[in-house]
Amino acid sequence: MKRSSALLLLALTALLWSTSGVLVKFIPWSPAAIASFRGLTAGLTMCLLLPGGFHPRRLTKRHWLTATCLAALSICFVTAMKMTAAANVTVLQYTAPLWTGLLAPIWLRERTSGLDWLLMGVIFLGVTLFFVDGLALGGLAGNALAAASGLLFGLQAMSLRSIKDSSPADAVIMGHFLAFLVVLPAWGPPWPPLSGWLALIFLGVFQMGLPYCLYALAVPKVSALELLVVPMIEPILCPLWVFLLMDERPGPWAWAGGLTVIVAVTFWGVLKARAVNRLT
Repeated sequence: MKRSSALLLLALTALLWSTSGVLVKFIPWSPAAIASFRGLTAGLTMCLLLPGGFHPRRLTKRHWLTATCLAALSICFVTAMKMTAAANVTVLQYTAPLWTGLLAPIWLRERTSGLDWLLMGVIFLGVTLFFVDGLALGGLAGNALAAASGLLFGLQAMSLRSIKDSSPADAVIMGHFLAFLVVLPAWGPPWPPLSGWLALIFLGVFQMGLPYCLYALAVPKVSALELLVVPMIEPILCPLWVFLLMDERPGPWAWAGGLTVIVAVTFWGVLKARAVNRLT
């Protein structure tokens, strides 16, 4: 697979990921139960779609680290989505490049350039604006979980890169099954209506299972930072779906923070693309 094709797969992944907010908010069930059901259906979907299938015997310590990060990320993300605005959750999750910029040179020997560090600073500025609108207890708790998902997303991207040549899809599938098992006790009444169950199936199959198949295929061809930055269209689309379908309106500081992050990352992506083109 060419690098350009891998980047296209990441963009499609982000498009499918962006449906998470409206689906999670629509389903009248506890966030832990939603995360568990999504993990089960996503794992089964990947087992069916990936040509190599699932081989748990091939899992190493690094595979288990990746799976643990993914499971924790899924649970934190869904819980935060129930507690605060979708815009806050999706953009705070994309503080992940900050952690990758700090740790990738040590862990993966992937250099972080001066332009990358400038991006980190602007992202940090944008992220701080989210906490201006999150002064209520629920908002702060939800934002804290969303920020935690950013750290976990960064760790997941780096750990995936560290196993890029040893079946990263197995680690992703195990991560989904771990999310299912860890919060399985949350299943219980009141049960969702039929529309809720249909949304749950869509959430597991098309919002998580299928895009993670695409994500796993792209991993060997791109850097850890690109695994995080290319899907940045998700913070634009996720709150847009929620706004259009559920009329959830983020506060002005959240909009300002999101715009700051998105503009900075877009500018960074254009410059990085030009640099790659000059080298090829």
